[in-house]
Amino acid sequence: MTIRKNVSFVIVGLFSILGVGGLSVCIAQPKPAENPPKDAPKQEKPAGDKPAAAAAPKAEGGAESLALPGVEFSVPKGWVKDQIPASPMAPQAIFKLPKAEGEADDGTVRVTHFPSMKGKDDMNIERWIGQVTKPDGKPFTKEEAKVTKSESGNLRITVLDLTGNVKMTGWNEAKPNHRMIAVIVDHPQGPHYVVAGGGVKTMEKWVKDFDAFIKSARVKKGE
Repeated sequence: MTIRKNVSFVIVGLFSILGVGGLSVCIAQPKPAENPPKDAPKQEKPAGDKPAAAAAPKAEGGAESLALPGVEFSVPKGWVKDQIPASPMAPQAIFKLPKAEGEADDGTVRVTHFPSMKGKDDMNIERWIGQVTKPDGKPFTKEEAKVTKSESGNLRITVLDLTGNVKMTGWNEAKPNHRMIAVIVDHPQGPHYVVAGGGVKTMEKWVKDFDAFIKSARVKKGE
């Protein structure tokens, strides 16, 4: 009996020393387990901060599509995208046409968009004719220039095809024995201008693909 009383006094004394009032005691709750249950699904690690690049849109037949304001084209295989210079007058797309055997330079295709030029086809044709001279250096007349026109739905196509000494936009000087095909692709949000130039052999190598590129033009739905 004496031992139990002494123990009781000791316990009460401890509560007094610790400043604990009453008989209630706070019990620390056990921490939740840090490791997830074995059955919990594993969380996949993020691939990285940089999102995956979106795949290039494809046109019918698997060809890459060039989508521009109001119109789309199917880009032929073998054309190489080139860097677009930073300029207010910069084209919307530039492609290189790999050169034919025996020629020094690749061909070029430039696609520009100037809606403010709608209805000024004759002015552009005259400007393009002025960029090409005959092999003897004499200028072409408008009557000598080969110009064809076609129309389908909301698309109106005008094509100029000249061979001689060609000085395309972006070239520092005229290049002999070259060919230039300049096209006006007009549509509700147009026109777009597509100009191809290169050595005669290179252009002959790619002329069918260029023609297919122009014929693939289609007005974008809903625009």
